Amino acid sequence: MLNKISGRSKTTWVTSIVTFLMLSAIWMSLAWAQPGTETDPVISLSYLDTAMSMSPVVLEGGEEFRVSSGRTIVLLDGTARLSPPSEGRTWIVDTTSGEVHETGIDLTVGHLYIPVADDSETAVFTVMAWQSSTIAVPGGTGR
Repeated sequence: MLNKISGRSKTTWVTSIVTFLMLSAIWMSLAWAQPGTETDPVISLSYLDTAMSMSPVVLEGGEEFRVSSGRTIVLLDGTARLSPPSEGRTWIVDTTSGEVHETGIDLTVGHLYIPVADDSETAVFTVMAWQSSTIAVPGGTGR
């Protein structure tokens, strides 16, 4: 079949076949590659255990809990308000509804919130329970 193809077409044809075979080999090697192993994981199990653990914190009415910028918080039951620090530019992201608030908000049960501040190293947000409430802070309470 290649004998019937002219010189330039023959080169194009051979180049196409070689390119296809090379791409196929690369694709197959990527398909069989493991993203991590027990001795060299992509992410460590201890990190996952810490980051994904939900530590409940029970607050009595009027009690406060401080949350640093970037930590997540979930209201499990009761009523509570998340307030930003008095200084600096802040946002409270409700990841469940997709809303972003620039002022304090009353928390909704079951919603995941992330308080964010320009000065994330020192900014501390406050959760104040209006009545007995339970909040969950992934990764431990930090109390």
